[in-house]
Amino acid sequence: LCGLLSLALAHATLAADALFQNDGVITYPGTEVFPPVVDATNFVNTGTFIVNFTTVSLTQPFYETSDTLNYTNTGVMMGNFGFRFDNQSSGTGGRMPAANFYNQGSISAGSVANTTDVFGGLLGLIGSFPQCFVSATNIVSPGVFDAGVDGLIQLTGQNVDLSAGTLNVEWPRANAFGL
Repeated sequence: LCGLLSLALAHATLAADALFQNDGVITYPGTEVFPPVVDATNFVNTGTFIVNFTTVSLTQPFYETSDTLNYTNTGVMMGNFGFRFDNQSSGTGGRMPAANFYNQGSISAGSVANTTDVFGGLLGLIGSFPQCFVSATNIVSPGVFDAGVDGLIQLTGQNVDLSAGTLNVEWPRANAFGL
């Protein structure tokens, strides 16, 4: 009986939260010591959400959540390497499309607009290509997606509506030699 009870409690602790909501300012590094860990069915950002990784690794780190079915962004999201919006299982690590993705705000991956980036927008020079991946059944974005130099914006869904939206991938900047 004790074993079954402990197993039931362990399973309950693995369950995703119903809602993660940011109405303020979250910055890593800055207001947060570590990148925020979000394991929630619904992700809502109405404020400022910035994640700038401070080290470069062999596997490019994208900011991503776990067990998220519905994403809503009406604020500002910035990340120096980028984002992956899908439904990644915290239990198995497997990926499936999220149900809904809505962006009325601004999502920026490795853009020069990210003035809090510790690399100062130099990611393209060190072999990193900022990327933003969205995989959801329904994608609606009247907002802005911005990817830095040589970046990628990939939206995969059954119903995709980008009416009044903006997709922008920045051009390489000229260096001191005009190249």
